[in-house]
Amino acid sequence: MAYKKYIGLAGMVVAGFLVAAVAVPASAHMEGERGHEHTDTTAQSAREAAKARVQGKLDETKRKVCANRTDAIKKIMSRAAEAGQKHLTLFSAVQARVEEFYAKKKLNVANYEALKTTAIAKRDATVSALQAVSDSTVLDCSADNPVGAADAFKAKVKAMHDALKEYRSSVNALLVAVKTAAKATEGGQ
Repeated sequence: MAYKKYIGLAGMVVAGFLVAAVAVPASAHMEGERGHEHTDTTAQSAREAAKARVQGKLDETKRKVCANRTDAIKKIMSRAAEAGQKHLTLFSAVQARVEEFYAKKKLNVANYEALKTTAIAKRDATVSALQAVSDSTVLDCSADNPVGAADAFKAKVKAMHDALKEYRSSVNALLVAVKTAAKATEGGQ
């Protein structure tokens, strides 16, 4: 690790001239810099200013990229809301048919009202989650944090998917209970 103790160049040929540098111990180099604290702070502030300029350019570039992708992002957002609405419509139709079948066949299920109430509550939760997704289909690239808005949208979509899963499982539980009662009625006759 002796190579870390010395700073300098052994020798170099530049445009036909031999340039030689003397190896200087790192401690001697550091001692020479102590007197130049003012120069270091000036250099450091210049580096920070350069970083700020580069960051500003990056932010501008990111905004341009965001603006170019805005249409595609809005389509993705609206498709997520439409897909959720299609699932909600399907599950609601299944629930309505199960309730109609239950009433038509005059079946007797012990916990039918509890299952029906649970399904209705899950449907209401799904409707509110779907409404939150539908309301957030606007993306503004000039806002302070468009990435945060996108992350919030992803979280809302995940909540909508979870609500749809819970609603589906509650409708399925209702369907299974009614189907079991119908088979018991048919088998008893």
